[in-house]
Amino acid sequence: MGKTEFQLLPLNENELSDIKFYNKIKVYNNGKKWLYKKKGPTITNGSEKYILFQYHSHVIAFGKLKSKVKEKIEYNGENYYGYLIFENNSIKQLSDPVEKNALKKQIKNFKNFNQTFQKLKPKSNKKFLEFLKIREIDETDTEFFKDAIQDALASQDASNPEYTKNNSIRLKTDVNLVIKRMKESNFCCEYDNNHKSFVSKKTQKRYTEVHHLIPRNQSINFKKSVDFYENLFCLCPICHLIIHKGKDKEARKIIEKLYKNFLKRINDIKKIKKDYEVFEISVNEMLKMYKIT
Repeated sequence: MGKTEFQLLPLNENELSDIKFYNKIKVYNNGKKWLYKKKGPTITNGSEKYILFQYHSHVIAFGKLKSKVKEKIEYNGENYYGYLIFENNSIKQLSDPVEKNALKKQIKNFKNFNQTFQKLKPKSNKKFLEFLKIREIDETDTEFFKDAIQDALASQDASNPEYTKNNSIRLKTDVNLVIKRMKESNFCCEYDNNHKSFVSKKTQKRYTEVHHLIPRNQSINFKKSVDFYENLFCLCPICHLIIHKGKDKEARKIIEKLYKNFLKRINDIKKIKKDYEVFEISVNEMLKMYKIT
């Protein structure tokens, strides 16, 4: 087998809004041509090739390339210089988009994101693939795939913080933050600590789930990851389900209370750390992320 190669493919605003990316993945996983402008990625013959999809300074997906074809094509009034074909079902969306600093730790020649096809040289090809694969969304679960990078860390507890199905990792956040939040909340619902729940067989504590108030699928809209301690809330499973599956009126009530607590946490930090990078977001912007008007 030849060597393994990785390249970044930058996406623009028009492509992503046009694509609704998780729907595009289904199409391009079944042999549709991915048209490219300029010269496209540089590929060495005989190598195993992976394309990393870049959007808003994050890697949001990756796929295994089958072939690259140079061919001038006019489509929708625009000129293209060739197309890419991906291996069937190889494009995987990431539940946890990879930001610049995380990528730097894996790639020895990476400095910053730009709008060119960057060729990446991982410190270890094997470890880099593992790094990407633990962040895959398992699209076999239709409901989860439709939600696309849903932020709920359902079925997580302190002794088993990763949400798995058939022994495959689906979602991963900073395990230490999850455990710290659960312990600090004393395994109580942070919307209402009087809410009842059953006892977890694994932890022997009240069963709770960790929720990102700023959803994880919004990471690409911020300069840094939304996976930070002040954004995590411990909830009973009913409150967590209401946020994602309940009526807007009930979900709004929970989100608005969590938002007030979120602001208090941020303001408390600002008193200590003057240079703290603040997430500027209003309650209405927060509700809009949950499609609540």
